[in-house]
Amino acid sequence: MASATAMTAEQHEMRVGPHSKQTGDLVHDGLVLIEGTVVGRIHAREVRVLKGGFVEGVIHADVAKFMGCFRGSVRAVTVLIGAKADIQDADILCESMGMEPGASFEIRSARRLAPNAVPRFDYQASMARLNPVASGQNGYAPRRGNLSVVEGGAGRAQPGFPAADPRDRLAPAMRG
Repeated sequence: MASATAMTAEQHEMRVGPHSKQTGDLVHDGLVLIEGTVVGRIHAREVRVLKGGFVEGVIHADVAKFMGCFRGSVRAVTVLIGAKADIQDADILCESMGMEPGASFEIRSARRLAPNAVPRFDYQASMARLNPVASGQNGYAPRRGNLSVVEGGAGRAQPGFPAADPRDRLAPAMRG
């Protein structure tokens, strides 16, 4: 078994498959590949919206690459927009931006910032920002993530996997 320090880039990869639709907050200490649909906030070292992928929400990353569709706001050190990308109604804050000829984009604002103006990805800081600590507690208090699979995809929970909250076992109509 490989140790945590010997992990390769492939082991730090998270993929949202082409037939998945997911909503919520996603924090990943590595590469996030999106071929399906994600609605929510994504914090990662690198985010790639691949051909056929769609993201609506906020991306905060060291590197954000777009070959698919995006709507929302990006705060990244480097933003790369591919020829087949479709960026609509977006706010972009970055230190450097590159575009291939043929890219389709309509942005509200794009601002190039000074070097080191965008904070580099920090896993603990991102988790703390998305999961605030209750008053009276010190440090980071982990809680159950709220990224959920809406339809299809590889992220589907296995049958018989115990729910962290008993209310999760109830049918949606019975939840309070």
